[in-house]
Amino acid sequence: MNKLIALAVVFTLFASQLAASPGPDQKHIETIKKRVLNALENSRHVIIETYDDRILQGEIGEASTDTFNLEFQKSTTLAYADVRKIKWHSPMPREVKTILIATAVTAILVLGVALAGGLRG
Repeated sequence: MNKLIALAVVFTLFASQLAASPGPDQKHIETIKKRVLNALENSRHVIIETYDDRILQGEIGEASTDTFNLEFQKSTTLAYADVRKIKWHSPMPREVKTILIATAVTAILVLGVALAGGLRG
């Protein structure tokens, strides 16, 4: 009976450790710090996913050695180690990129046709 209780206690301790999501390594934390500083310097609106499955958005208010403030309606302090992912939308909307690429392709085609016609005559 004592062995069964001991086994149950050990299983409970190890099961909780296995179920916990792995924490970030130092390289990941440094990457998050760089992205936070980039967002702060460029006043970007960010979307943050944390290890406890929260999704937050806002602007970085200030950053310190271990934490930073995310401001959107209220200020939230987050540790770099709590952040799984930080992203932001491109400063140039996708529609503008598509128009620029289409214009460049059209210009190349027109130039190619003009050069091909000029070579014949």
